[in-house]
Amino acid sequence: MASVTSERPLHDVHKVKLTKPIRLVKWKAPAPGTFKINVDGSSRGNPSKSGVGGLIRDSNGTMMAGFSVSIGFSDILYSELFAIKYGIELAWKKGCKKVICESDFRDALQSVEWATVFNIYRPLIKKIRELLGREWEAKLVHTLREGNQCADYLAKMGSKRKDSGYIWHCPVPALSEQLSKDAAGGSDSEFGFQIFYDFLLFRRLEFRRFLSELMISFLAMLFCCAVNLGKGLRDLVEL
Repeated sequence: MASVTSERPLHDVHKVKLTKPIRLVKWKAPAPGTFKINVDGSSRGNPSKSGVGGLIRDSNGTMMAGFSVSIGFSDILYSELFAIKYGIELAWKKGCKKVICESDFRDALQSVEWATVFNIYRPLIKKIRELLGREWEAKLVHTLREGNQCADYLAKMGSKRKDSGYIWHCPVPALSEQLSKDAAGGSDSEFGFQIFYDFLLFRRLEFRRFLSELMISFLAMLFCCAVNLGKGLRDLVEL
């Protein structure tokens, strides 16, 4: 009877090292009839002088519009949220009916998904949710930095601008080479490294943030209950 055995001796199992998983990272064109918005925020410090940038492309990878805007003094989370809002709003004004908005900052996407009333950027998040809820098909998607290079370039340009910003309604000449590579399915950074322990660390930070916001909500609820209880006891004493 045949048996399957490993070529590596059992006493050498502990010497096996986990390798970093490698996956191909590139900008992927949307389906016909769908427009893809890539957005990014740039901050020279955290907080510091910041800018946002992004572009809208069709299924052929052709740039339909783009923006590079200075937003003054802010932190990176606000910059990324503002970039999402600006990009979606621009697509709506351009008459797009089906869009995918990609950002490489996962914290911003998750803030839009489950931010509480105590989030300091609640008004901006509320505006993003309102835009997404309009009569069109719009969704937010996370991408890696290697697939977001054009938006990154425009965001850095925005952080350096001395005026308020600029909106392009045609391809940006400085991005012609990268736009061609993206449309052809390639990129200067062909490989992105996603390390498992980095993923676990990121998830742990997300969970801690969720617990902190949950605790704030719980304390606020306890405070309201205490106030109502105090009013009830006062009414009983007066009776």
